[in-house]
Amino acid sequence: MQLAGDILLGMVLLYGLVGFAYAVRFVTRTLDRVSDRARLSGPLFRVGMLPAAVLLWPWLMRWEGRAELAATSEAEAEPAP
Repeated sequence: MQLAGDILLGMVLLYGLVGFAYAVRFVTRTLDRVSDRARLSGPLFRVGMLPAAVLLWPWLMRWEGRAELAATSEAEAEPAP
């Protein structure tokens, strides 16, 4: 039973570490592209966004990938002048 608890704890720690690494990148780089208000926000707002980004990193990463894919598709669809 202790082995199962150790494995679960390891999985939670891994999720948190990956989430923290992604959250730092999201808050420092991606958040500026999300909205103009986020771009104009101060450091306190970004620090406040960090815990949410740590917890929701799989959804944010998926959303970010879809947004980049849509932007790439739109850029390719525009006719050249």
